[in-house]
Amino acid sequence: MFACRELDFGQSWHVYDTSIDCNSTGYLFVRGVAVVLLLLIPVGIPVTFAFVLYKNRKALRASDTAAGCEFDQRAFVQICKMSVAPEPKLSASSLASLFQTIDTDGSGNLTIKEVWKFALQTSVSKLHETSGQ
Repeated sequence: MFACRELDFGQSWHVYDTSIDCNSTGYLFVRGVAVVLLLLIPVGIPVTFAFVLYKNRKALRASDTAAGCEFDQRAFVQICKMSVAPEPKLSASSLASLFQTIDTDGSGNLTIKEVWKFALQTSVSKLHETSGQ
């Protein structure tokens, strides 16, 4: 955008496309937009995200139970069936057993913390199995 070369008599032409006169009003307008975007994108996007995070800080600090992030066994079965469909077929008893394994506090509802803890433990154990072979 900014690659212009000054020639004789005050003429200025774009280096990569010599049909563009760098002194024309159209080019100067587009160059102004490019300068604004050059400043706005690297600064504006982080500032916008910071504003959104700051504005929603109370909701982000809420516990997972207060935010409604718990789900029961029926929802767990639906999620599992949707995420592994169509294969392999999971039986209701195997899903119930898995639900009970993940539900460490026995509340009948899974929290995000329980799901993450189970996922991490499973990943670490699989990693140890593969590295030990």
